[in-house]
Amino acid sequence: MHDRKQLVMEAQELRAMLDQAAEDGAKRALAAIGLHDSEAANDVRDLRQVMADWRAVKRTMFTSIANTMVLGLMALIGFGVLWHLRKGP
Repeated sequence: MHDRKQLVMEAQELRAMLDQAAEDGAKRALAAIGLHDSEAANDVRDLRQVMADWRAVKRTMFTSIANTMVLGLMALIGFGVLWHLRKGP
């Protein structure tokens, strides 16, 4: 038979150990992606700003394309009407 030894610890001690393990894991994860130094918060802020700017550019681009298409369609209709009027009945 196999004699199993049990480890007994207080809940507070277990929580402290889990907190430390989580903190160590988070530090390793941040270091793996280059966000382990004092500039990390600024880097994240910059990345968020870049993403916000990119979304604004996309929104503006689609609006500009739609406006250009509508203006082009209106110009074609206008030229068609002028051509029809100049041609006569």
